[in-house]
Amino acid sequence: MKEKLLNNLEIKVLAVVLAVIVWILVANVEDYTVTKQIANLEVEVVNEDAVTNQKMVYDIVEGSNVSFTVKGRRTVVDGLSNNDFKATADLSELSITNSVQIRIEPVDASIRKDLEIICTNSTMKVELEEKAEQTLPITVNLTGAAAEGYAAVAKSATPNMIKISGPKSVVNKIKGVQVTVAVNGETEDIVTQAEPVFIDSDGDEVHANRIKRNVELIDVTVSIRKTKEVPVHIGTTGEVADG
Repeated sequence: MKEKLLNNLEIKVLAVVLAVIVWILVANVEDYTVTKQIANLEVEVVNEDAVTNQKMVYDIVEGSNVSFTVKGRRTVVDGLSNNDFKATADLSELSITNSVQIRIEPVDASIRKDLEIICTNSTMKVELEEKAEQTLPITVNLTGAAAEGYAAVAKSATPNMIKISGPKSVVNKIKGVQVTVAVNGETEDIVTQAEPVFIDSDGDEVHANRIKRNVELIDVTVSIRKTKEVPVHIGTTGEVADG
């Protein structure tokens, strides 16, 4: 009986088939389909020149980040995070309503076929505005005072001009550029860097998060020199009136 079983080809084939079926069943049980939420993936804007070549600038109104659901085999999905995906918005595909579809895909191309990406809101909306530019001088402001017996006698900025560009409505508000350096009991020259601040005609700061500039930090030099007390002699000329 034993020899009959061992030499029976049909039984051997059947055993192999049954083993494969069992393996598939076990694999399916262990590697079942799951879903996972991926939140706040930053969207990369591509082909910006489609807007800038028209002498326009854009501001993202909606869709700078995107959240979505990913579905697939447990062994693939469990270890995923937003670092495993990239989201892009192509401005060359901007619609007449100033919106563009966001594309989401895994960084690892080999797992694309194993995943289903479900996104309920995958549209970026932008606001377009005419671009403006201007070049302005940089003013150096000092706060505080040098040590007793010393004084700040000169100040300079390098470069002493700055070129800015951005939405016309914002650029036209800017009437001056300042950098501020603190002089707190100094006895030697100050050499530092300062971030430029944009001001309007009333001297108030213009928040320039949408402004581009040709330099980020300004090199500032403040010359500190000793002071000296000098007597002042007062002389007179002429004569007082009669009486």
